[in-house]
Amino acid sequence: MYQALLEIGKAVRTIFLCRYLSAEELRIEINESFNIVERINSTMSFIFYGKHGEISTNNLEDHELSLLCLHLLHHVCIVYINTLMIQEVLADTNQLLTSAKE
Repeated sequence: MYQALLEIGKAVRTIFLCRYLSAEELRIEINESFNIVERINSTMSFIFYGKHGEISTNNLEDHELSLLCLHLLHHVCIVYINTLMIQEVLADTNQLLTSAKE
């Protein structure tokens, strides 16, 4: 059974590689997804800088709490950045409207 599952796994990987090599859309989609994950990991490591980004306990509840707090902080940072960007766009729009009235 184990050997059969190994062979099925090899066949599935081969089929995927054939699809990956022949379909440009699939390569683009996978690359875009990979880039998104890398950006998220990069921002997470920037935010979670204490103790070199390592969770220093073996307690699973503490791990979960640390990761949940990290995700919450990440989302709050994104909301803050989006707010700053919206304020900047609104200020630019307001300046354009003011100069157009003159």
